[in-house]
Amino acid sequence: KEWFSTLGEGKSMAWLLKAASQNIIDAQYLLAQELLSGVRLQKNEDQGMYWLNKAADGNSSGNITAKLRLAWILATHPNKDIRNGALALSYFNTIDEDHKDKQSYYRTAAAVYAENADFEKAEKWQKKALSDAKSLELPLNGLNAELLSYQNKQAVREVL
Repeated sequence: KEWFSTLGEGKSMAWLLKAASQNIIDAQYLLAQELLSGVRLQKNEDQGMYWLNKAADGNSSGNITAKLRLAWILATHPNKDIRNGALALSYFNTIDEDHKDKQSYYRTAAAVYAENADFEKAEKWQKKALSDAKSLELPLNGLNAELLSYQNKQAVREVL
């Protein structure tokens, strides 16, 4: 790959790329997250989205987290050329409501419905996220701000 040099020369990154290239979903997702965040690797949104799409592809039970993350990005990305509410909803609809990460599930549901201009459902899901966060004693500022956006009929935008 041309961009292999962005991974550095570490053996762990070489193994991660090799595993991702061999269609190991967890490796694809991890590589996507690293490229999108720029924490350990040089940030590269195009490559990150490539690997996230690969990880989310198909109907494997192992790619639910990737589908949820992709739905979030498709619903909240600040670039309108990347946002796609209909595609975000199609990814989101493949995930069972009993997903183990309730915060991500509820917040993604709210963001996806808001991007599709269904602000009533967005508020409903965001209120579930707030209730869950309160029970977990998580900070509520960001969640309240998102709820206010939905109440004002505005979708949320998040920079990667």
